[in-house]
Amino acid sequence: MNILPLFSFLIIAAVCWSRSFAGDVQSPPSLEGASLEIHARKEEYKNLHHEIFLNLKDGLSWEGSEDKIVTYKPKGKTAHIIVAYCDKHKENHSSGEMYEKDPSLFRHYYLSGEQSYEKAKGKNPKPATITFTDKGGYCYYKGILQGYLTCDQKQEAENLTGIPVTIMLDGEKTPDPELAALLGQLDSGKLTGRQANWVRQELLGYWTERLHKAHSALMEHYSHVPAIAKKLKAAQKEWESFQDSLEAAYAACLTEEDEKEQNSQWFQFNMLRLDCSNTERHCRTLEELLDIIKMNGL
Repeated sequence: MNILPLFSFLIIAAVCWSRSFAGDVQSPPSLEGASLEIHARKEEYKNLHHEIFLNLKDGLSWEGSEDKIVTYKPKGKTAHIIVAYCDKHKENHSSGEMYEKDPSLFRHYYLSGEQSYEKAKGKNPKPATITFTDKGGYCYYKGILQGYLTCDQKQEAENLTGIPVTIMLDGEKTPDPELAALLGQLDSGKLTGRQANWVRQELLGYWTERLHKAHSALMEHYSHVPAIAKKLKAAQKEWESFQDSLEAAYAACLTEEDEKEQNSQWFQFNMLRLDCSNTERHCRTLEELLDIIKMNGL
């Protein structure tokens, strides 16, 4: 059931079409609260001296140390980054204990563009670079590093050029700026009922676009597995059919079959709220599925 004026629907469709094929993966706007994982074997990368396994979370503080993304400057599909990390694990677990108790034995690392720990820790250090190569639903990103990993207890720097990094965003701390702007307008208290409904139409267009991207990415991911792609396509069609049926029933309840009521701002508000809520929920479900698939290499 089409509850929006035809021209509004066409605007939404045009926006979705124009943004659906974004091309290269773009760097996320922020890594606040994000988790980073770097795992590389010496046998696979000749530039490494040792196996690298780092798993850190920005802002994680425990027992006096903190993982922290010191610098993050995104631009297009690349970003400059400096990360400070503290590892308290024992290098030798023969005693049965996993963590060092003596702070002097903690290993402090910097991921940067510097080949010495002191320069990385000093003023105005060169940043490392991430070139983003893949994206999941919303939180998952993958990229290739160019930079060095230095440690306060080791003289040699690890050259991380060409090493992959996996990033999981904290969705609550890194909202989409476009979504934040739309929600900010609705929460401002400065809009008339008609103006607010126009913003809700834009919000519906936003979630429709984002849903389309998530579903298209899943279909592309499973293009080589026709059986799974067929199930995904069928599930999407069933959801769309459910949406149409729910809208029709919802509208009938609100108007008691009086078509004149469908022109009221109150009716538009309630129908848009329904569509936005359901589309957002379905979109986030598909994005979460895509993140899980990418994160686990499925």
